[in-house]
Amino acid sequence: MTKTPMTSAAQAAAPIDPAMIDTAAEYDVLLTRPVTIGAAYLLPLHDHTMTGAFLALLIKEYGADAVHSAAVRG
Repeated sequence: MTKTPMTSAAQAAAPIDPAMIDTAAEYDVLLTRPVTIGAAYLLPLHDHTMTGAFLALLIKEYGADAVHSAAVRG
């Protein structure tokens, strides 16, 4: 497993507004705490790439404070 440096684009981005999530886009996401969605156990130590739909589900289940930052990829 390759670790992503904590100085990534996701860390530098502004906190996500749940109402502005594009469910079809991909996001670089940095979490504030560990979360489990289905079989996925995500740690706050790494940047995670996820779809907007997955990000919206994560926020619905854990709240917006579980996301430190999220930025649209590309």
